[in-house]
Amino acid sequence: MVELEACFDREDRLFAFHPTQEQNAFEWLAKLRSQQVGWPDIRAEIDAFLREDGCSEDHIAEQIEVARSKFEPWLPDREAAMENLDPANHAFFD
Repeated sequence: MVELEACFDREDRLFAFHPTQEQNAFEWLAKLRSQQVGWPDIRAEIDAFLREDGCSEDHIAEQIEVARSKFEPWLPDREAAMENLDPANHAFFD
């Protein structure tokens, strides 16, 4: 099963930037959904992973926002997220 690290570029630590990482992120999302994991827990896991990897605060914030925009509408607590969803950007991945 795909885990968080596989969703990031190894060199730049960009979330779902390349097609392989995008596929890994999709598989990780499916796993998270099956376990009813919500956005707050995912956010904390991404934050901890990037901090442990030595990423800057700005980079962490940017990558959390990228992940949030892709994942939050599809998670168990998505009803709250749907209120903030931009209808012009409703696709899972661009």
